[in-house]
Amino acid sequence: KKAAKFESIERLKKSTLNENDTYFKICIDLQFEHLMIEKELVHLARQLSRVYGSNKKSSHPCQLTFANLNRQSQTFKVCCEKNDGFAHYVLNQTEAKVTDVFAKESIVYLTPDSDEILESKDEECGPNTSGSVENLRTRSFQS
Repeated sequence: KKAAKFESIERLKKSTLNENDTYFKICIDLQFEHLMIEKELVHLARQLSRVYGSNKKSSHPCQLTFANLNRQSQTFKVCCEKNDGFAHYVLNQTEAKVTDVFAKESIVYLTPDSDEILESKDEECGPNTSGSVENLRTRSFQS
């Protein structure tokens, strides 16, 4: 069991540190903390844990990034409280905006509010990014 855990961590490290485009990239934009209540932050923390866990178990993990994540933020605090080892997840955690990390024209922003359905992914396309909790209360906001 320890060997399998070590192997999965090594795969994550390899995908995280890889600078070329051989790994599928997913970036989760966490800039919307100010629009969430505590219950939604807890739900987000659980979703992030599931995303990380699925990626960790994958035989071909993606290059996972959590953007707009300040270590002093409520989001980070809740994630650490709800997810053992969150601060040490093997992924890219950055306070930078998604557009500072990836070329703006290469980003596909996924949202449950979209009328468009993503049926395939262009090879030249950059990361998919999303930061919404699917069952957020309805409210209008600007990104």
